[in-house]
Amino acid sequence: MGLLNVRLDKDLQRKANALRREGVVLSDLVREAVTAAYEKHRPRGSRVETLRNVLDRYPEGAGHETLNIDATDRRAVQAHIRRRAAGKKK
Repeated sequence: MGLLNVRLDKDLQRKANALRREGVVLSDLVREAVTAAYEKHRPRGSRVETLRNVLDRYPEGAGHETLNIDATDRRAVQAHIRRRAAGKKK
């Protein structure tokens, strides 16, 4: 297991000492913070999974045409974008 040394300014040192007096194990606190930050910032799977998550989160609203292409097919998506950029509907 590795050792991590962290420099603290006076204010953070005061807070760390107060937490320690309250029984908080600072090494556990650091482990939890590192784990939470890692989960927040790590890559979230494949590009296909990411695209599906985006499409699930932001479905097309009322009044929009349905996207009748396989969003995981790069060539189909490119063709769709070209058609839309050219002003054609489908």
